[in-house]
Amino acid sequence: MQLVTAGLAVWTAGAWAASAQSDAFPVRPIRMVIPFPPSGAADLVGRLYAKALAELSGQPVVPDNRPGASGLIGAQNVLASARDGYSLLIGSSSTLAVNAAIAKSLPYDPLTDFVPVGVLATGPVVLVTGASSGIKSFEDLVQKAQARPKTLNLGIGSTALQLQAEWLNETVGIKTTTIPYKGGSEVASALLANAVDVGMLDVSAAHALIRSGKLRGLVLGASQPLASLPGVPTTAQLGVRGYTGESWIVAAVAAGTPDHVVDYYATVLAKAAKLRSTQDWLRERDLGYVYRTAAQTKALIAADIALYKQLVDRLGIPKV
Repeated sequence: MQLVTAGLAVWTAGAWAASAQSDAFPVRPIRMVIPFPPSGAADLVGRLYAKALAELSGQPVVPDNRPGASGLIGAQNVLASARDGYSLLIGSSSTLAVNAAIAKSLPYDPLTDFVPVGVLATGPVVLVTGASSGIKSFEDLVQKAQARPKTLNLGIGSTALQLQAEWLNETVGIKTTTIPYKGGSEVASALLANAVDVGMLDVSAAHALIRSGKLRGLVLGASQPLASLPGVPTTAQLGVRGYTGESWIVAAVAAGTPDHVVDYYATVLAKAAKLRSTQDWLRERDLGYVYRTAAQTKALIAADIALYKQLVDRLGIPKV
């Protein structure tokens, strides 16, 4: 009997140790899939958190840019990977909300195929033009666009920013011609080269270029003016009603990822957001952070999907 008891104890201890070892996470490098080109908002925020996550986890976090189709390519790449948590998606409003509203047939469901593990940053959008552009202000843009509908080109790097631009156009009664790019960094390059007249960007992607004088900020989608961009008015300051231009960036894993991995990411990313270095970086770029649980993040995504579906229907934007 003693031998049986001792054997059971050894087996139980061994099984517990094996289970504990299998639950350990992370034990190897993490791949952070960023579905947009370098230097855009999702890339900048993703790399910020990659550095913090590496410090907190003790494992390398490798950014992997997979641009194209407003984040669809990167999202599919994560879904095609093992559901072990070692592929982490940096999802944007485009990837996880707008695509569901504007695509005829989306190869994934943002609410069931992904599990959000937290909001990383939120911020306003900003309409900009090149410093050498003949467009001197938002009022000037409206006058020119009303005088010559669809002659002004507007660069966008995601479906979310396309809808934001179309929504703003509808609100002020103008029409522009949309020129799509793979991401915000490409839009910024086009603006600097005077290849497009205006562009809609996330504020984090435009912030440094506006402050350096290379781009001119025309209007912010924020409800309040930004102290770091004193010369850029908000839509509210210009009397534009019924428009709110904000976007968000979240982290997500593929559905089916073990619960303990989901919980780990939710905890460690919340810690990463509270680091002084993270807070300073976000503040310098006028980005915000408010802690949200996984359930609250999913509710945010669901609410924006509903909002964008209404916009697509109301504006008569063709699905692609």
